[in-house]
Amino acid sequence: MVHFHPTHGFVIRHLATFLVAIVNLSITIPHAAAQTPAAGKAPAAVARKLPPPQNVGLKPTADGVQLSATFYPSPLEKEQAKEAVPVILLHQFKGSRADYDSLAVELQKLNCAVLVPDLRGHGQSTKQVMSDGKEKTIDPALLNKQDFEAMVAVGNDLEACKSFLMEKNNAKQLNIDKLCVVGAEMGAALAVNWADRDWKWPLLTTGKQGQDVKALVLLSPTWSFKGLAISPAATNRDFTGKLSWMIVVGDQGLKEPGEAKRLKQALEHSVLANAPAGSPKLDYREIKTSLQGTKLLGVGNLASEIAKFIDQQVGKSTHPWTDRKSPI
Repeated sequence: MVHFHPTHGFVIRHLATFLVAIVNLSITIPHAAAQTPAAGKAPAAVARKLPPPQNVGLKPTADGVQLSATFYPSPLEKEQAKEAVPVILLHQFKGSRADYDSLAVELQKLNCAVLVPDLRGHGQSTKQVMSDGKEKTIDPALLNKQDFEAMVAVGNDLEACKSFLMEKNNAKQLNIDKLCVVGAEMGAALAVNWADRDWKWPLLTTGKQGQDVKALVLLSPTWSFKGLAISPAATNRDFTGKLSWMIVVGDQGLKEPGEAKRLKQALEHSVLANAPAGSPKLDYREIKTSLQGTKLLGVGNLASEIAKFIDQQVGKSTHPWTDRKSPI
């Protein structure tokens, strides 16, 4: 005969309870995980594995500058990839493409294809081959108005970015007709001037040359950056009314809030602040901070808000993909 100590029954009962809990846990955990997508907490794109960023060299500019960039491919695949929104991120003076790491990923989560260049004289884009074949190093401290104008000139920095994205368009990896540009301080001045140039390309009987930029996001824009003015473009209603605009500025800056408000007022004549969804829109935000430029991206959830703005204003718009193998 086997004799049990009084405590044995206590141990057996609690062991049984523990085993039942383990069984229930193995059942409920997968069930709870399965409920997460149905709750609608995250967009479908987040569930996709994001492709790793790629370091790329862009085609040399017309004046011999070799630009380095990082490309974040869209997670969309197969036929869906043709609907990916391409976004160019332009850093501020003495900044680099690294300033946009967080925003690039937020945009990628919403299916965008993102290109982030080091502009001439910055980051790893400091070498220029001159007409005599000699190479020189570009010092950002010595850049002047002519250098900034060169960045937006035909065949140079911004055109090299678009040329790269055009190849991706023709490979059915994005839709160039949904192009967006984000610029901070210097990058904002470049973005406005180049987008205005893009809209001045006339339509051809064989297809489009430009008119691809559909939205601009400007971080701490100024009316003029080291002589590169935005006033001609910002007051051109034939241009401004075709795009959606988002302006963000820290309200404690010395001159940035006043400059951003001046741009907002110029745009209000041609862009409706409360336009229906899908129409060009003006979104103006002052954030309670002294931070400016790309440093604003670390305040709150601004990076996510910018990505949502681009997705709502451009990603959900109707611009059919077309093959653009003819020269831009």
